[in-house]
Amino acid sequence: MLFISGQVASDADGDLIGGPDAARQTEAVFERLRAVLRECGADLDDLVSVTIFLADMQDLAAVSEVRNRLLGDPPPASTLVEVSRLAEPGRLVEINGIAVISS
Repeated sequence: MLFISGQVASDADGDLIGGPDAARQTEAVFERLRAVLRECGADLDDLVSVTIFLADMQDLAAVSEVRNRLLGDPPPASTLVEVSRLAEPGRLVEINGIAVISS
């Protein structure tokens, strides 16, 4: 099992990706998740659970569209919660993931 702690939309220098666009930030977060998974010989299809932290529930439709498009069918178990804010300014979404990697 691989537990991936909160990923946010940051580039290699820690700068925000996607600005105020929740969909773009979500895509960037899933790109980071995919990179971690690939380092461990897995991919997004190996996720069995994700937890999405959203700074504004008004972004739910945009975030859900990206999630549904990238995680396939059937998707992993998922929890989404609205939070008052994330740790870094400008971050709109943060995602944790749990993957099962078969050897």
